[in-house]
Formats: sequence, structure tokens, C-alpha cells
Amino acid sequence: MEATLADEDEINEARDEIRRSLDLGEADDAVGALYEAIAASDAIVRATDGSPFTTLFNRFSIDNNPMLRNAAA
Repeated sequence: MEATLADEDEINEARDEIRRSLDLGEADDAVGALYEAIAASDAIVRATDGSPFTTLFNRFSIDNNPMLRNAAA
């Protein structure tokens, strides 16, 4: 979306419209919410040969990275 819109106001308006259309509130911590949703999922995504893919974040968390942990505080 951002690549196609040159004006920041247009981007913000488009985000607001998408949120309204999907009846979503504004996230306090969008990255944290995404991490929690993915990390808590029991879904198993499999390759065409049936082997499971690793999760998007694998074993990574903000808590085990001192640089990110300090930035999040």
C-alpha cells in the first residue's frame, strides 16, 4: 500500500478505511500483537512433501534479545 501512495495523508486515510471496513481497533503494540498471535498459534503449515515448516519467529522472542528487550522497555 505504501509503495503505491506517495502522500502520507493518503496512507493514513487508507489505513483508517481498512480498519473501519474490518471493524478493527487501533493496536497499541501492533508488532507485539502480531508476535503473540503467531507464537500462540497451534497451526502447522506443511510443505508439499508433508514436512512441517518452522514458525515465522522460530524460537526467537524479544525477551531473549537484549538489544530489542531494552528498546521495547
